[in-house]
Amino acid sequence: MLESGQSGEPESQSRGVQAACPVLASLLELIDGGMSEHDLEIVAAHLETCETCETVVRELAVRSGGPPAGDELDFSARPTRGASAAYSLMEREAKALAAATTVQRREPQVGPKRSALLESEVGLVIGPYEVVDLLGRGGMGVVYRAVHKHLKRVVALKTIARGRAVGDDAVARFRAEGEAVARLEHPNIVHIHDFDECDGTPYFSMELVVGETLARKLKRGPMGFREAAELVRTLALAIDYAHGRRIVHRDLKPSNVLIAADGTPKVSDFGVAKFLDEDRAELTRTDMVVGTPAYMAPEQTTGKGGEIGPRTDVYALGAILYEALTGKPVFQGDNHARVLDLVRTGQVVAPTVLRKEVPANLEAICLKCLEKLPANRYFNSKLLAEDLTRWLGNEKPLGPPGRVRRFGRGVRRRGRAILAVATGAILAAGWSVAWYVAAPPPPRTDPPEVLREIEAKLDRGEEVELIGATGMPKWYRWRKGEANSKLSLGKNQCFEVNTLTTGMIELLPDSRTETYSVTADLQHTFGQQQSQIGIYFSDHTYPGGESPLHFHMQLQFNDWSTNKDSPKYISKEGVAAVASKNTAHLKPQFGSDPGRDPPVEMTFGGVIGAEFKPSNGSKWRRLVITADRTGVRVDWDGDKLAMTEAGINSTVGREFAKIIKSRMKSDAFVQQADPEYKPRGGLGLNIRRSTINIKNLIIRPLKPVN
Repeated sequence: MLESGQSGEPESQSRGVQAACPVLASLLELIDGGMSEHDLEIVAAHLETCETCETVVRELAVRSGGPPAGDELDFSARPTRGASAAYSLMEREAKALAAATTVQRREPQVGPKRSALLESEVGLVIGPYEVVDLLGRGGMGVVYRAVHKHLKRVVALKTIARGRAVGDDAVARFRAEGEAVARLEHPNIVHIHDFDECDGTPYFSMELVVGETLARKLKRGPMGFREAAELVRTLALAIDYAHGRRIVHRDLKPSNVLIAADGTPKVSDFGVAKFLDEDRAELTRTDMVVGTPAYMAPEQTTGKGGEIGPRTDVYALGAILYEALTGKPVFQGDNHARVLDLVRTGQVVAPTVLRKEVPANLEAICLKCLEKLPANRYFNSKLLAEDLTRWLGNEKPLGPPGRVRRFGRGVRRRGRAILAVATGAILAAGWSVAWYVAAPPPPRTDPPEVLREIEAKLDRGEEVELIGATGMPKWYRWRKGEANSKLSLGKNQCFEVNTLTTGMIELLPDSRTETYSVTADLQHTFGQQQSQIGIYFSDHTYPGGESPLHFHMQLQFNDWSTNKDSPKYISKEGVAAVASKNTAHLKPQFGSDPGRDPPVEMTFGGVIGAEFKPSNGSKWRRLVITADRTGVRVDWDGDKLAMTEAGINSTVGREFAKIIKSRMKSDAFVQQADPEYKPRGGLGLNIRRSTINIKNLIIRPLKPVN
């Protein structure tokens, strides 16, 4: 059992041990290899941040395998920041243990665990690799320095530690890390050579980076401003490359950045990476908090995986930049729970408070990355890299907030004294200064008066243009994906949507009639792997607990060439991408809004149109949807698709009972739901991993069917 000052034991406190430092017996247990998985993770995390304990462990590890009996430990190599009370105490205890011959050369019969590490793991053969020595060990995995027996290539070999009892989920996460790295070929991401299994245990070999971690570099103090900006710009471009291949790192931190001997930074450890492929099962529990507290984005602290996306990594890049500029993490606390609370609710101390020389624009870039709300951060890491490039070129960054928001933010951070000064200045200067500081909030995208006007027109039987030939929608609100999406006016001032995951935008909550048509022009200007664009309609809401459940019809298509970047280049032979046909799909769908645990998502059987050649953004596709009580009819650029009311409800009733209800028997809301097609309902856009332009979206009430 781990004994540590963290427990707050009176004895440890009275002897002067720092609260976060384990006692020496625990460090010896770590060296012997007898520490439990839980305690090992705690101590390993502590050693990343405590130079005192790290020095002691290294000294004890050397002496445990080499010195003659009775030799005293050499404590001349003290931490560069000076000896602490805790270090002095450990020195006395270690010398006492050495005198008592506890820390001596261990014979096999005295220290079987230690001898097993030295004798049986060194020389261990794993596939074509022979282990040379141990580089690191975590709660589940172990990393060796190894050499390929035939190629004579020295590598870092990661596998599951022998003798560890790990579950299927842990093995799946290990495989996922290998798959994640295998998909990435970038000079600033640690390269994978091979991914395979040996005796049923997965392993993968990576390039061996000779150098140090960024965490070790930062222990020597903060970096120069340009050096820090260059570093984070390089990391941001590497992470943007990973995002383009549907991977979010989720655990970016200084200890996962390797600095090669020539100064090249490389991102490592994709062990908790999130795949943005929706058809891939999440490899962590829905309530599991994944990451390292001091570098987590606020949305990571809730355990809601659906809220995590590329902007989560943007936050972590900002945290790395912050520490590179100031020498300190953004938030520090006595324990993980306190740090997580600060990440969620604490105000970030401006870098200039800790290091007044930090340039204002570089500070603004850093603080934009660290915004609590993902929507207020850089849209992606590429935009962060571009702003850092501007700053390095003595240009003004584009992303950070203007003077008004920075002033308001500074007032909040500096407390009552500055607030009082600001208030006095406002009173002295008059209302014009007050308007300048208190900038008006952005206009609502879903103003009630606009919706009332739309509904009144529909009630009179008049058509309504929801999106015109140019400009933004008349009324809209996000249902899903806002944090990872961007709305703008694109080419020719057409409404443009860019989403990295799945974005659902409601354009009308209620069609107000059972008989209507919807027409629109859509242009698929960019698509990533498994991209889809389209319109949902006849949307109905059902009680769902934390967030509602929805059932609707949807027409979707992919007008972009099939992405040939296969998600599974994980073996030496590689796995060929499966070509998918480009067709329009008319299908019913049932699902939940974000925030529901467990989430629900199912697309039912429908109809598929004729195969077509994708235009890759060169064509506008004309879409006409007609809905009434008899069913749905669609004209997609001349291709006809239709489903009857009876056919829809038969398919939905059968598949919903067989698949959803049978698998979610404990979910009372799902069991009570009885989704069925009703033409009247909400409508909007449903877009996945794409950029699209939309114009001329019009809803027209039609005469009822007799």
